[in-house]
Amino acid sequence: MTQAVAAVVGQMQGAFSQIDPESASQATWEGQCPLTKKQRLIGFVSCVSFGLLISFLSFIFISRPTAFALLYTIGNLVAVASTGFLVGEDLYICLYRLP
Repeated sequence: MTQAVAAVVGQMQGAFSQIDPESASQATWEGQCPLTKKQRLIGFVSCVSFGLLISFLSFIFISRPTAFALLYTIGNLVAVASTGFLVGEDLYICLYRLP
């Protein structure tokens, strides 16, 4: 079991070492993404707020498991996706594609 964990950690370290966050972040700021820092912050706050609102509203439907699960999941996905506004879409997608 310890060898399996060590192998997975080694693979993750190798995958992270192949990514240069500085160049990915710099490429995003150099014209590939036309959003300013203020627009990114507004997008982040908007998405987090909307995601949390949906998640909290899901508790109204706690007696209906399907509706609750659907709303709660959508709220969490929107809140997690909001971090894409902060780091930029290139680095965001690159980091989430790692094993």
